[in-house]
Amino acid sequence: MKNDDGDSDEGNALLTQGYVIAAVIGVCSTLIVSTFIWRFHGFYFSSDSQHWGQFGDFVGGLVNPLVGVATVLLVLINIRIQQKELKASLKQIKHANDLNAKQSFEQSLFAWLGTYRQLVDNIRDEDGTAGRLALVAWHRSNFASDTPSTSQPSAFASIAKMIERGDYLEGKMDLQTKLNLFIQASEGYARIFEKKRSDLDALFRTLYRLFLWIDTSTLTTAEKRHYASLVRAQLSWIEMVYLVFNGLTSQGKNFAALCNKYALFDNLAVNSERVLEIIKCDLPNLNQDELNVMTGLQHWPYDEGAISSDVAWARLVAATT
Repeated sequence: MKNDDGDSDEGNALLTQGYVIAAVIGVCSTLIVSTFIWRFHGFYFSSDSQHWGQFGDFVGGLVNPLVGVATVLLVLINIRIQQKELKASLKQIKHANDLNAKQSFEQSLFAWLGTYRQLVDNIRDEDGTAGRLALVAWHRSNFASDTPSTSQPSAFASIAKMIERGDYLEGKMDLQTKLNLFIQASEGYARIFEKKRSDLDALFRTLYRLFLWIDTSTLTTAEKRHYASLVRAQLSWIEMVYLVFNGLTSQGKNFAALCNKYALFDNLAVNSERVLEIIKCDLPNLNQDELNVMTGLQHWPYDEGAISSDVAWARLVAATT
């Protein structure tokens, strides 16, 4: 495909060809007329009409075919130039339409993001805490790694003893204890979600529809990655924590697929949150039967793409080639 400079050069070349043809016909016609006058009558104006008739027949017999051929060639060149101009006009129109479509898409994207941010800011806890601070408070009191468990006191008691010994922070935790901690956190998340469903459900649905809209748009693969990364950059750590737990539920499995596709947790730090470490490092290593028996999870939703933008990007590129 030629660029705009190539199209312009070709148009100039066609115009030059037209000028050359016209010049050649002019020179040939001059030579023909001059030859006739020089060879037969000399350079004077004859008063004999027969001479003018002979001159007309001679010129018409030689010059007219040349002019006819030149006319056809010039018409073809003119048609080609018009085609180039039409192609350039259509290209400009398409470019303008693409710009308008992109601007419209970005306006909708930022409006959607603004709506999501308003939903986050409008969250209120009973004590007056709002926005992300409310999400942090609910996390700490319900499903953070050091949250006491009301449903499984024995599990938390074993973790508390590990904290006292220092094993908890050093990572000296057996698999069963890790699973108990994960189950405790999952149950805590389920409780706070049920209690605050009207706030959290709206967040998840809005964000899910935003990523689904990007994913199903007519954008190029690079543009989808760009806009998905832009939205991902707007998410705070605590928002990503909620998204992680949402993807582990039956309601969040579709969103989890988009998390894998666009590496939503690429920037999620897990070293300060033991449950997140378990979700990232331990649970994916269990087979499905072990997951089902030990944690009750029917399906493990996340893969390497959820935490690695390089992996997710390589998949996107491979899927379009």
